[in-house]
Amino acid sequence: MSEYPECEKLSRTSQESQKLGAFLDWLSERGICLAEYPKTCAHHNRWEERENHCKKGNTLDPFDCGPGCNDFEEEEESELRPTQHRIERLLADYFEIDLVKVEEERRAMLESLQQQAN
Repeated sequence: MSEYPECEKLSRTSQESQKLGAFLDWLSERGICLAEYPKTCAHHNRWEERENHCKKGNTLDPFDCGPGCNDFEEEEESELRPTQHRIERLLADYFEIDLVKVEEERRAMLESLQQQAN
């Protein structure tokens, strides 16, 4: 097994991911957006608690738990709304890439390179 499996997975999927991302940007430029039935993260309104509770381990963006977060709950309304999820998060979920682990592996790589330089 690789020392940096999530980064390798990210690298293997980068060309396809870039094509999908470019397509989504193209849609957006034409006023076409992704929509979803409203869901709310149970911890969205208690931002200080999300760090400890979010199933995705994400602490970066209040709208970025991501599909698959177990803390998301359907709202009462059934009207479609434009999604608040970033394209990066959607693509990572599609390719089953854990962005938190990618960041951890990147930091480990950087630390390893710094140690080798000294």
